Amino acid sequence: MTESTKTISTVAVAAVLLVLAIVSRPKLPYAEKEGEIGQPLFTEWKDPTAAKSMEIATFDEATQAVRNFKVALVDGKWCVPSHGNYPANAEDHVVKAASDLINLKVIEVVSDAQGSHETYGVVEPDPVKLRQPAVGVGKLVTVKDKDGKDLARLIIGKEDKPAGGSETSSSLRFVRRAGQDRVYKAALATDLFSTKFPDWIDSDLLGLKQHWDITKLQIRDYNLEERGQEIGVARKSDIALEYNDPKASWTVSKLTDYKNDKPTEAKLAADEELDTAKLNDAKMNLSGLKIADVKRKPAPLAEKLKKNKTFFDDAESQDSLANKGFVPLPEKKPTDVFSAGGDMTVGMKDGVEYTIRFGGVDLTLRDKDDAKDKKTAAKSADDQKRTNAERVVFVTARFNEDLIAKPTLEPLPEAKKTDEKKPDAGKAPDKAPATSPAPTKPPAASPASGKAPDNKAPSAKKSAEINRGDMLLALADEPAAKGGAKQPEAAQPAAPNPAAAKPDDKPPAAKPAESKAAGDGKKPGADKNPPSDIKRADEEKALDEQRKRVETENKRKQDEYDASVKKGKEHAKQLNDRFADWYFLISDEDYKKVHVGPADIIKKKTPAEGAGGSGLGPVPTDPFQKGK
Repeated sequence: MTESTKTISTVAVAAVLLVLAIVSRPKLPYAEKEGEIGQPLFTEWKDPTAAKSMEIATFDEATQAVRNFKVALVDGKWCVPSHGNYPANAEDHVVKAASDLINLKVIEVVSDAQGSHETYGVVEPDPVKLRQPAVGVGKLVTVKDKDGKDLARLIIGKEDKPAGGSETSSSLRFVRRAGQDRVYKAALATDLFSTKFPDWIDSDLLGLKQHWDITKLQIRDYNLEERGQEIGVARKSDIALEYNDPKASWTVSKLTDYKNDKPTEAKLAADEELDTAKLNDAKMNLSGLKIADVKRKPAPLAEKLKKNKTFFDDAESQDSLANKGFVPLPEKKPTDVFSAGGDMTVGMKDGVEYTIRFGGVDLTLRDKDDAKDKKTAAKSADDQKRTNAERVVFVTARFNEDLIAKPTLEPLPEAKKTDEKKPDAGKAPDKAPATSPAPTKPPAASPASGKAPDNKAPSAKKSAEINRGDMLLALADEPAAKGGAKQPEAAQPAAPNPAAAKPDDKPPAAKPAESKAAGDGKKPGADKNPPSDIKRADEEKALDEQRKRVETENKRKQDEYDASVKKGKEHAKQLNDRFADWYFLISDEDYKKVHVGPADIIKKKTPAEGAGGSGLGPVPTDPFQKGK
């Protein structure tokens, strides 16, 4: 056999073997494919609450890096392990996402070829298995139960775009189970499988319920300067502002200028005023500050912040603060910190007082899901397009009782004071009452007549008349005696002489008006409640009721104030405990909206060309960001 004949025979044999291999290759029966349509991808998983962790792996084609995001139930609390176990609002989120996976059903079986994975974007994001450069890498979602057993592992690929090349977003996705080649088409909304950190947490940084609850704002204007090997502070001014809610206006409560680091009290110039619109915008934007990311503080620093203790006494805390753009100056004030981006203090109606310090800029890799122009972001690794500029924020909270209006308590009503005054004990009155009877001492001789006084005893009839008159005078004077003044013994009328009075001589009946005035119209004890006593009792009852009303109202006001103080203290502690463990990152756009300096909020009443500024200077510069 010639060499050419051998070659032809070898080729023929190979061809036959290839045909046999193709013909004999196991094929999935069409009926089996049809049987999967409408069926769930994960048949053994029924309970969405069994999911106790969810990990999402994504791939950045620009950097050729796999990034992992995870939420999990740790010690009974949902948190984000990929972000230092930051607390997460993930229970409902995970259950909804798990329910979507459980209910995920096959619409179409697309391919069984492994080589098609790139085409459909379902290549597994495994940094060990990926070849470089990798393309067509999908998003891997892994759900585990409490024992760490896989409930589902799904690779989510590209969208199935509608015919005609429309850019309209579609819920139809190419998917496959990790570890299997088959590619399916299914309806799956991917927003629940976000890798954006803010989507899994309470992203409200300050927790302000309403921006109109802000009543005070204090802004410090200063620059951080490099002074040799150290950072120094050049202070310019401090401005304290108050918001008047009923009038919807701002006022300057205190303005301090610094000259050679010495504070002097100042005022707005006659042609200056506050820019209310800018202040209101800043106040509203404070309530909308959102957390973009977090970084843990050193444990010693966090513990001291929770206990409101000085946190400058260890090198680790100082280094951590300095690295984030915060300059502590304990030699001047034990707890004072100056910041690369300035600071402000915000006072609330409930007594909570925030101190917000804006540190340096942190450049973080932008998630490709966040990119506005995904095509541009995927093709370029330029920092200006591939990174986010985020501002580091150091927040503390405390309770300031002066921010809560103290209750105005009404004084208790008192009884009216009487005009009568009791004489001192043992002291005779200055003069006898007008109704006192004449003394019984015989009168002196009249100088005109020269006659001696008549010392003879009066007749019985005359004596009775005198005694009757004395009795009437005494009865008429009784109310005065009840008022407290006791008649001296010398002023008492003489006792009637029964021997001298005749039995038939009876005193005439008193006239009705005289009897009522004298108080002898009734027998003793007949009128137990005279009109004066009834009136006095009514006045005392009314006074007692009024005092009880005032006491009740005062107690209500005090109880409300005490409850507000207690609630404010609890709120401040909750906030401070939450802030203590973390540095927060906010977008640079949000920072620019809330951070205002005196030069931003003070304007000229009548702007004139060439007029000078307020002299308060610009907002703090950032020496930590050279060339940015």
